[in-house]
Amino acid sequence: MICSAWVLLGCACLGASPAPVLFLSSTPLDLVETQSAVIKNFYTIALSHDRGGLPSVALTKKVAPYLSKGLLDSISRARKAEQLFLKSSPDPGPSDYEGYPFVSPGEGATRVTSIKPDQKYSANTYYVELCSISKKDGKPYDPMAVRVRLIFESGRWLIDDIYYYQDTSNPSPSGLRAYLKPGSSKKPPSK
Repeated sequence: MICSAWVLLGCACLGASPAPVLFLSSTPLDLVETQSAVIKNFYTIALSHDRGGLPSVALTKKVAPYLSKGLLDSISRARKAEQLFLKSSPDPGPSDYEGYPFVSPGEGATRVTSIKPDQKYSANTYYVELCSISKKDGKPYDPMAVRVRLIFESGRWLIDDIYYYQDTSNPSPSGLRAYLKPGSSKKPPSK
């Protein structure tokens, strides 16, 4: 929980009437904890329901409280474009949206192993490591990573885009929102 306090300050300079200014007082640690919780809560839901292809309507509703309006709109447009394509084609072949959109264009994952601030790219960006857990022996395998960008919207932190990594040091320049553009040839590279 963020331990922030809104403080209203008034300032009277040179006889001018006070001009109220609104400040958000928060420590960087509070911010990291709050943003990390958004990512963790999102992936707890997404990974427990994830399947290949576009997220289902039911899954989208469950993760909607963690996603920006722009990302939700991108998912909705992609779903409509795919439905239109499937209706208009007698033999549509595989979907343009294969893989696991919240994780990787290839493999899925079952657990988040690490969430770290990644200021190398921009503020409010996190490096998230994920893996799958073997049902046979309970050990992690197939580690992967994504870069998650958050924005402050409607009074809270929300996921605005997810960038896939080609390897641990090389994120794709275009993220999930670009991947979801109908007819986009900018599909993220597989790992």
